[in-house]
Amino acid sequence: MQTINPQHQDDHFGGFPSPLIWFINLLHHLFPSLKRKVRRTLTTPLTPVLLAPDQGEIPQGARPVPYFRVATRVGHNSRFIGLSDDNYEELGGVEYRALTALLWIVSGVSTLPLPPPY
Repeated sequence: MQTINPQHQDDHFGGFPSPLIWFINLLHHLFPSLKRKVRRTLTTPLTPVLLAPDQGEIPQGARPVPYFRVATRVGHNSRFIGLSDDNYEELGGVEYRALTALLWIVSGVSTLPLPPPY
């Protein structure tokens, strides 16, 4: 397996940065706040909260889900934050049931006959 060393990322241009890197550095130099603004608009700034439906009033930004019994925060790349071991096991069971249902759906659809061509 080959790993890429960031110090050698520009070796194909004789040790100089590529034109794209030069352009990005120029934009960053001319407009220093542009990078922060673009990063904030292209990423998810909020951490969504998943709630069980029986937890009373739902705060703004939270989403009630019937398949989870505890309130949890979801971070970047759907990473669950602050769960105990029992909660992780419960989440694993939810994922297992979802994958089992997906297996049945995909196998059922793939066995259906295709309509004849025109």
